[in-house]
Amino acid sequence: MRLALAASLATGALSTALPLARVPGFESALAANVVVAILGGILGVASARQERQLSTAGQRVRFEPSPSSLTAALRSTFAAFLPVAGIVAAFACAASIAGLFGPHCSITAGLGWYPVLPLPSALLSCAVGVLCGALFSRRFAPGLAFAGILLLSLVASALPLAVGPQAFLYNALAGYLPGPLYDEVVRIGPALLWYRLHTLVLAAAAIGAGGLAWGGKPAFRPASMGLLAASLALAFWGFSARHEHGWEQSAASVENALGARREGARCTVILPRELDRADAARFVDECDHRVDELEAFFGVHASRPTVFLYRSKEEKRRLTGAAGTQFAKPWLGQIHVENRGFPHPILKHELAHLVAGPLGRAPFDVAASAFGLLPIQGLVEGAAVAADWPPGELSVHEEAKAMRELGLAPRLDRILSATGFWSESAPRAYTYAGSFVRWLVETRGPERFGRLYRDGDFEAAYGAPLAALVHEWERHLDELELADGARALAELRFRRPAIFRRPCAREVAELSADAGAALASGDGLRSAELYGRCAALDPGDPTFLRAQAAAFASAGSSAPIESLLDVAERHPARTALLRANLLALLGDARAKSGELSAAASAYAEAAKIEVDAGALRTLTVKLEATSDPRIAAVVLPYLDVGSDTKLLAIRELLTERPDFRTGWYLVGRRLQQRGEAAAALDALDRALEPGLLPVLSFEAGRLRALALIDLGRAAEACPALERLAEGGTGIERSTAADLHGLCVHRTDSKPGFGHAEAAPASGEP
Repeated sequence: MRLALAASLATGALSTALPLARVPGFESALAANVVVAILGGILGVASARQERQLSTAGQRVRFEPSPSSLTAALRSTFAAFLPVAGIVAAFACAASIAGLFGPHCSITAGLGWYPVLPLPSALLSCAVGVLCGALFSRRFAPGLAFAGILLLSLVASALPLAVGPQAFLYNALAGYLPGPLYDEVVRIGPALLWYRLHTLVLAAAAIGAGGLAWGGKPAFRPASMGLLAASLALAFWGFSARHEHGWEQSAASVENALGARREGARCTVILPRELDRADAARFVDECDHRVDELEAFFGVHASRPTVFLYRSKEEKRRLTGAAGTQFAKPWLGQIHVENRGFPHPILKHELAHLVAGPLGRAPFDVAASAFGLLPIQGLVEGAAVAADWPPGELSVHEEAKAMRELGLAPRLDRILSATGFWSESAPRAYTYAGSFVRWLVETRGPERFGRLYRDGDFEAAYGAPLAALVHEWERHLDELELADGARALAELRFRRPAIFRRPCAREVAELSADAGAALASGDGLRSAELYGRCAALDPGDPTFLRAQAAAFASAGSSAPIESLLDVAERHPARTALLRANLLALLGDARAKSGELSAAASAYAEAAKIEVDAGALRTLTVKLEATSDPRIAAVVLPYLDVGSDTKLLAIRELLTERPDFRTGWYLVGRRLQQRGEAAAALDALDRALEPGLLPVLSFEAGRLRALALIDLGRAAEACPALERLAEGGTGIERSTAADLHGLCVHRTDSKPGFGHAEAAPASGEP
């Protein structure tokens, strides 16, 4: 027992070496939970044995009556629990001390995790240990019994994760895993509180059972039986309500929450019951088409996928544990995404995991080593990126080249190993692995890649070591020419390191989430304050400067943004693109306070810098608006909030100025987003007449094609998209080509397809 206590204290002291555990919070509390889950059982067994010895000695020497069995079980449990609670305190103290000498993170913000996570598990572990000690008297039997109970509990907790839709895991003894690593905000929510209450009820049941079995011979003991019966009744009620309380889900419970099912030619989709029939048909059809595309890429025939389409990130977090992360379970044929409009930006990537399943190894149907039990995540995600090949300002190959030139590229052999992928920033690892896999498929064909995907054996698949293939691929990248501004775009996306390497990562994530919520509620100054704290805690990340500027712009405060521009000029990670973003926000703040000339100056300066297509459209429209106070009075407020009320003002302006092509474009875009295709088509036809700003031409043509498809006029839409795919910038060509494929897949006899993306929070063009 002393050895176990010493080892536990040493573990607590060393726990600060774990990533993210150098400050009190979830990771430190989880480490404590794992330790006390084992230690509590050991001390519980020892405490029960000691209680029996003391009781026997007291009777023999002093002829004292033995305590009641329930009293003995309670006394033994809490005698074991007190030192275990001390171990939890040691973990909290170690993290607090490390926090004092590390970055200036809050050492109090995460203290709430310790009473919620490890302490209930510690009490249950001690009570189960006492129960085992009461039931068995042989030397090793109680310990083996406890180990068996712990193992069975882990298997029972892992089953819903393995066979159901959830990405979280709750275990009464070992603790709680909230879901994917990429969801950085981890908070104590109602589901966890319900589960910990259930854990305490189980601890009471274990104490009652220990009293009933005290002395190794169960007997009629009313107090113990009463406690056991009441606790089991409460535990059964809690277990029966586990889906409602949120600590376990099944495919049936999630389908019931969403409410509807649609069957396509290739896909089964579980979706919100209130989703418009046309929108539902469009999504199912897109899913069918993506499966066909992916089968051609991988050279396989896939089984039928089931797609769960959630209403929002929050609903997906509540039902699966994954908020911002879309995910797939290839061995179940499931993917889980929230509704993010058309074309869905993540659907093809997640479907790729399922379609590649026949190439992978059981039991998870992915690239894996160690008899299929250890996924090779770099190959898994690299294959999905390569098959999806998402359109963007830069191709994936160009992004990989830019990372190499910026010194941000990860080691490919590391991210293609079974464990190294998780130590890298997700955007870097996904992109770099995706470029390499795409090059392998393009230069050596899908058959050889199919052999590689099974177990990651490059020699067996290609007859060459990984190092030789990487060298050849890097030569391919080095031959690419990057456009002006490409490095700035890549640096803005890939500069941020992995969560394990960022200071105060959990605290910053929570502050950032709170700042976003404050901005959404209209409290720009509060949002700016919170983003400022993020920037202070993580000074290496310049994106918080932009977020803080956006908050000030929403409040119409230009002076703080001018100060942030000075800060950005001195920032070690400064880029021209960051300056462009801040200048655009400075223009927004000035326009909000009526300084149109000063706003135009800021917009014009920002427009001189290489920015992405969407930002360039927005800047150009704002520049046009600032040249005319009448236009500015209606267009700028609409671009700020994007409400239908503000749109009415633009429609009224068009009755006065029917030649204002940008106004027709904004109206047509919004109508298409709302699914009013006929009215949108009319407005977009007016927009595309001579006089439209050239920077808006492609987007107007794309929206017009979507409206035509939605009206069942694909025969007109497909040639229009084909023409768009033949000219313009790289992202415009790839976007139009992708939509053309979807258009060809859809026939004129299938109306109700092709609304634009879901209406955004602002009216950005």
